Amino acid sequence: MRSRFPAPWIFLAVLLSAWALGCEANPTLIDYGVHGYVRSAQSGDAISGIDVTFTSDTLRRAADESDGDGRYEIVVESDTAFGHLTAVDPRGRYEAEIVEVYFDEQTRRVDIRMGPAPEPEG
Repeated sequence: MRSRFPAPWIFLAVLLSAWALGCEANPTLIDYGVHGYVRSAQSGDAISGIDVTFTSDTLRRAADESDGDGRYEIVVESDTAFGHLTAVDPRGRYEAEIVEVYFDEQTRRVDIRMGPAPEPEG
């Protein structure tokens, strides 16, 4: 009795080829870099420990934490040159900031100035 499929090895070869094509890296992704300093809007002093996240318009994300000099550096693999930075103080001393970013070059410097968090009402 004959099989409905041509030789099983042909079926296997087609299946493996399809899998291999699906596993290739996305050729439209580009590494974009964004770096800068997080500073107090009032004093200009560096702020350490701020969580800085870049999110592209297609929701690809990368993050860093500002160091003792307030510096952060992020590299994100993205398929679009648009996105935004979000800076959040996990200790709640500063109000969160959102900054729009457009990569007209592969690397951008974006400094972030954060104001004090509002006083709790009560």
